[in-house]
Formats: sequence, structure tokens, C-alpha cells
Amino acid sequence: MHIRDICATIYHLLGIDPEMPVYDRANRPIAVAQGGRAIKEILA
Repeated sequence: MHIRDICATIYHLLGIDPEMPVYDRANRPIAVAQGGRAIKEILA
């Protein structure tokens, strides 16, 4: 488990898609949770 997974879980609970792109200063897309996955064991 990584901090990105915890962030993705929080985004999921808030109704935000963890794969939603946000853009950096160079206008490159980055997933809002930076590749993390929601922790399904917590959500059960």
C-alpha cells in the first residue's frame, strides 16, 4: 500500500475519479491520484 492508494481511496469516497487528469505547468495530463488505486478492503 502506498500513499497514492490512500489518496485514491479518499478521492473515490468524495466522488472524484482517481484517474481524472489534472494538468501540470507544461500542460501535461497527470492522474489526480498519481496512479494510486482505491483500497477495496476499506470500502467493503
